[in-house]
Amino acid sequence: MLSKIRMWCEPTLKDSTLVGVGDDAAVVGNSGDPTILCSDLTIEGTHFDLSFSTPMDVGFKCLARALSDIAAMGGRSVGVTVSIALPKNWAVDRCLIFLEDFFRGAVDIALKTETTILGGDLSSIDGPIVIDVAALGATRKGTKPWLRSGAKPGDLAFVTGPLGAAGFALRELIAGRGTTLKSELALRHLRPWPRLDIAKELATSPIHAAMDLSDGLFKDGPRLARESKVSFHIDETKIPLALRGISDLSERERLDFAINSGDDYELLLAIPKEWATSHEGSQKIASLGLVHIGHFS
Repeated sequence: MLSKIRMWCEPTLKDSTLVGVGDDAAVVGNSGDPTILCSDLTIEGTHFDLSFSTPMDVGFKCLARALSDIAAMGGRSVGVTVSIALPKNWAVDRCLIFLEDFFRGAVDIALKTETTILGGDLSSIDGPIVIDVAALGATRKGTKPWLRSGAKPGDLAFVTGPLGAAGFALRELIAGRGTTLKSELALRHLRPWPRLDIAKELATSPIHAAMDLSDGLFKDGPRLARESKVSFHIDETKIPLALRGISDLSERERLDFAINSGDDYELLLAIPKEWATSHEGSQKIASLGLVHIGHFS
């Protein structure tokens, strides 16, 4: 599907289009630092459930999903627009209560990530709540955006943190076991954190390729490999598991959550072996908590 959309949109490309359809975000620029642009839809019943998510959670997560794409391009956040369609059968008071709490959550993450909420649109809909966040980012001076298509044979594959917590939390919340779920695990699904901190710390490092793990390692890893025209090899014994403290899960179940569930929003990075194993690179990697999970060939 993505390849067809890329083909359909190709006639609209301009000289200022540095990266178009197909990556975590688009990149445009005529002069100065390139601008990073992306948009993320968040739909009630698909991405959130108001039976266990508060409107504040929804506001936080909507921005986090878009900002994660900026992070995956190695960029810094500049601003977002937020467009919301609420059900037509909601009374005005109900809409106002939802919007006030939604923007409390949105402003919370915006302040923490130095992101300006620039505007947006409000509408009504015959159906579930639909929210679109369009995010604007920028590369740091003297750097280029990270792409999915830059991995090279011999590069090492790293992830930026433990995997599987968000998927496990979602299962427990759907099953009505949210009251027994540790708050830090619940928040991994309800309020994921975009790894803009990693993008900042590795801005001048030789990152060949990157993408965020929104759909799970076993889906997103091969996507990066296809764009880079390489093969992706995982050592399952090295994957950092977020659920080691959950005693009633087997090791296989922990691994299944880590590789198959999405919403962790950690980053997958392709890093040249020469730098990753150098004194400078290994120190930087260790200080940021990156975990080596495989390689590309």
